[in-house]
Amino acid sequence: TDIHRFVYTVSVGENTTALDYPASTDIDLNGAIITDLSGNNLLDVSLPAPSNLASENIIIDTVAPTATLSLGGETADGYLNFNEDADGFSVTGQSNEAGTIYLAPASGGYTDETTLASNDIGTPPAVSASTPTAIPVGTGAGTLDETYAVYAADSAGNVSVVSASSFVYDVTAATATLSLGGESADGYINFNEDADGYTVTGQSSEAGTIYLAPASGGYTDETVLALNDIGTPQGVSASIPTLLPVGSGVSTLDETYVIYAVDPARNVSVVSASS
Repeated sequence: TDIHRFVYTVSVGENTTALDYPASTDIDLNGAIITDLSGNNLLDVSLPAPSNLASENIIIDTVAPTATLSLGGETADGYLNFNEDADGFSVTGQSNEAGTIYLAPASGGYTDETTLASNDIGTPPAVSASTPTAIPVGTGAGTLDETYAVYAADSAGNVSVVSASSFVYDVTAATATLSLGGESADGYINFNEDADGYTVTGQSSEAGTIYLAPASGGYTDETVLALNDIGTPQGVSASIPTLLPVGSGVSTLDETYVIYAVDPARNVSVVSASS
């Protein structure tokens, strides 16, 4: 055959928008000899005209893009909770190169676009270079508490490192537990006990804040819950029993009270089993 194949391994940093060679005389055998099956030396090692290769439009790109995540609206605090997720939401991603941006677990360490795409929780949009682009995510896409970030993939399939910014997608509320003892062990606080002041003990399965509020409230929003708290809301560590102090005469109406727990994403628990 008169076709001779030479293999060159591309290294990081070797890039071109149109692969070519400068001249048809660029093959240097470095003292070697190419012979045919009859033992004749191959004297002509000239290449086709350079423009023939350039016309193939072969691009070599070994530089990964840079991904940027911008948080605003529902995710401005770095969290997305159950109520916000129920409405659907979008975050804004950006790449310094044209390509595709993905929303995936920050811990993924993805280097392959196929694997990255299979772990994406949104609808990966195509992007132009340095153009902020909304990444829509459907209702309930995040089923596990997870930290998410943006990755960018360029047209050559190079995957960026994870974006510097991220947010926690947490749609799972904590569990609240109320423990009764002392004056409230019988399930009641009466006038005389209230006049002395009293305490109850609350606990949450997650770090966050616990509140003492009416059992009938059905609260799903922390702001409304806080307005109806009758004690001093306490910051808590996960699964650590914590006293909830309640001042004298705070409760002026007969009411049944329970514990609610709120996690850092502001998911509000259902009422505690005890009241």
